[in-house]
Amino acid sequence: MKTIETDIHIPFSVVVREGEDGMFVADCIDVPGCTSQGKTWSEALKNIREAIDASVKTGYRPPTV
Repeated sequence: MKTIETDIHIPFSVVVREGEDGMFVADCIDVPGCTSQGKTWSEALKNIREAIDASVKTGYRPPTV
């Protein structure tokens, strides 16, 4: 698991795994349904950052503790 910060500077937990097809799949466990992929681990992380940013910009708000 890796913690990344997005453009909005909130840390999100992300899990990256290699899929059966050789692509790397990134899941943000803090944002339900937020998944992306890439040909490389780095590309998957870049893509999940964009997916998280899009989720937040369209109204997702992380729960407050």
